[in-house]
Amino acid sequence: MPASREAVSGRAEDATDVVAALAVLWGGKWILALTAALGLLLGLAAARFLLTPRYQSEAVLILDQSPDLGGGAPHPVPGLGRDFSAINTQIEVLNSHQMMRNLVSHLSLDGDPEFNPALRPGPLRLGADPAPIAAADETANAVATEVRRAFAISNIRNSYALSIVATSTDPDKSAELANALASLFVQGQVDTKHADVDSAVDWLSARVVTLEQDLTDQEAILHDLQTQVETANADEPARRLSEARNRIDSLRQRRGQLLAEKAHLGALRATGPAGLTDADLEDGSLNLLARDAQAGDGAALAAFFDRVTLLSKRADRDLSLTDEQALMLEQAIARLEGEIAETTALVTRQRQVERDARATALLHETFLTRLKETTLRRGLQTADSRIISPATPGTKIAPATLRLGIVGMLCGAALAACFLFLTNYHKSGIPDAQQLESATRVAVLGHMPRAPIRDRRQLVEYLAGHPTSPLAEAARNLRTSLLLSGQGLPPKVILCTSSVPDEGKTTTAISLAHNLAGLGRSVLLIEADIRRLSFRDYFSENPDGGLVSAMEQGAALDRLIRPDSRLGVDILMGERSDRSAADLFSSPAFGRMLQDLRKDYDHILIDSPPVLAVPDARVLGQLADAILLSVAVERTGQSCVQDALRELASVNLKVSGLVMSDLKPARGPVQRTGQAYGVHTRYYEV
Repeated sequence: MPASREAVSGRAEDATDVVAALAVLWGGKWILALTAALGLLLGLAAARFLLTPRYQSEAVLILDQSPDLGGGAPHPVPGLGRDFSAINTQIEVLNSHQMMRNLVSHLSLDGDPEFNPALRPGPLRLGADPAPIAAADETANAVATEVRRAFAISNIRNSYALSIVATSTDPDKSAELANALASLFVQGQVDTKHADVDSAVDWLSARVVTLEQDLTDQEAILHDLQTQVETANADEPARRLSEARNRIDSLRQRRGQLLAEKAHLGALRATGPAGLTDADLEDGSLNLLARDAQAGDGAALAAFFDRVTLLSKRADRDLSLTDEQALMLEQAIARLEGEIAETTALVTRQRQVERDARATALLHETFLTRLKETTLRRGLQTADSRIISPATPGTKIAPATLRLGIVGMLCGAALAACFLFLTNYHKSGIPDAQQLESATRVAVLGHMPRAPIRDRRQLVEYLAGHPTSPLAEAARNLRTSLLLSGQGLPPKVILCTSSVPDEGKTTTAISLAHNLAGLGRSVLLIEADIRRLSFRDYFSENPDGGLVSAMEQGAALDRLIRPDSRLGVDILMGERSDRSAADLFSSPAFGRMLQDLRKDYDHILIDSPPVLAVPDARVLGQLADAILLSVAVERTGQSCVQDALRELASVNLKVSGLVMSDLKPARGPVQRTGQAYGVHTRYYEV
């Protein structure tokens, strides 16, 4: 149930905000109407007199789906495919920088100020002109880029048609641009095909000439080889080689016989006639001498050995002669084999050259046929696309007068609404004490005007030198109201704080301390805003330390507290600490220190951080006798002040009074909701 009540309450607040916003708009209805009418008139005037009209024309191309030539003959250059990648490729060709440069050259667009930025009115250029060639090329590129922006090329859905849309400041020029680009594209396809065919003809012609020369060279080589083969006549060396091989075989057999005969004769020398048989040697004389020697004839025996010796010498002579003849025949065989090998190589070379010549002749005939076919087809080339819808003078597309009028009216109404909300926003601030007290139910004890100084460092000097200034008088009024507001003793420990940063709490604390000292009382001013340490802008820093040194290190207060002769008060400066400031002020050491200081001073003023930024003020408030909450007039929203009071009340703290301050204008948007805790982090950046 509580959650349900919170949801209902939230919706009610949202509805209230919407009603309030509508009420603000209704209250300024005449301002809304006038600014909307003015915006409408300005939009119509801009469309009529200020903006340059734009016209758009469209030409339509259709891509040929059949790349073949008439009669079923294959196209020598491949045509368009049926897939959409080919269509996208043609779109990229139309959009290419080179195509745009061709269009610029074709229509002389480099002399048109619409596309040539150099011809448009502009600031006077000083200095020498660049080199003519570089300038011309740079100008052509710039004009081509501008021309490309004037085109929108796309594929008409579910078709092979391309839409070429040209935009220009002149209706006739837009049609001329679209038609010229389409014509250049179609003619470029034909020119590309012609160039491809010419390139093929040149290559085929060069190849045919090369093959003719190769064929002539091969025929000359073949003729020489045929002459050499006929001269060589391989049959005669083969016959002679056969005869030589037969003869050497006979000689080898004869040599074997001679070796056997020589061996037998050598044996007869050892055995004598007894070892001879009629079949051993075909020598009749030796046989007769052997019989006689066996019969006992001594002369026959001597003649027998002489005959054996003679036959041995004859066998040696015949063997030597046989070896010489065999060597000569082997040399002749080697020579004949070489001649036959050479002749065979010539025949093999001849056959190889014959095959190469036949292949070259076939290639020559094939390339010659292709050359004739390609040359004949050059005149049959056609484009892969054609113009089916030429562009007509363009229609106006910009400026859209009615649309600009409506936009101007809406902008005027929006500006008026912003003005009304800002005016209401400033009026919803807290302009006077009565409204502040009515909204917070807390008494306003004083109003601190803005000090006429340029820098906060001048505040102390200003207070000391101008004791009757409006700021000093306002501080006296605040002092009087504070000291007389209670029924008991005047407060000793006074906490000066605010809802959000930059609301003048530090100025209030310094001014009030100065006025309390003017009563002849002892006053101590403590800087408890140890995150920001703003006292350094008003007072000189104590090298011995400050508030943190007294609490964490136990330093003597008489060394840390420094009197300020200009204000007549004592100052305890703040210091940075590694510990949380809320934890530091919640420690017993701080309470004891404050109790000791109560004995030494009539009044102790503590400059505290803002309530909605950090919890320090709620901790310090537990030790204070009075709490002053500074409110910056025309800057602080009611919700911020109420949230600050609610935060203090949550820890049983009651604000003694409010101080209206107006030190300087806001540096950011006013926080008008309760979400104020996370929007002032810059205040504590160190």
